[in-house]
Amino acid sequence: DLGNSCNTVSPGKNLLPMADGEEVQPFRLELSVPFKSKEHAEVARTTLSVDKEPQRSQTWKDMKVEENVLKITMFSRNPRNLRVASNSLMDHVILVQETIDQFALPEESG
Repeated sequence: DLGNSCNTVSPGKNLLPMADGEEVQPFRLELSVPFKSKEHAEVARTTLSVDKEPQRSQTWKDMKVEENVLKITMFSRNPRNLRVASNSLMDHVILVQETIDQFALPEESG
């Protein structure tokens, strides 16, 4: 499911499993990115879902669309990895938004 790539977080508990079997509360970042339409938000979600986080980064993301807003939640075992991953994600969000604006049909851009 493209909308739920954060399948390592325990459902309902938001805990990450550690190598020793213990579960810990992850660092978490939530973003809401508004688009001009629900269709544009879906295009962005689909485009951004293709880029999975490298396994070594220990960072996961969950994306869903509500109305015209792309909601992104990122989880990580450490804050540095979360910062690096979120900076990269924001660069991609900006690129996707600029591409949508450049190629949107006139009736879609209003």
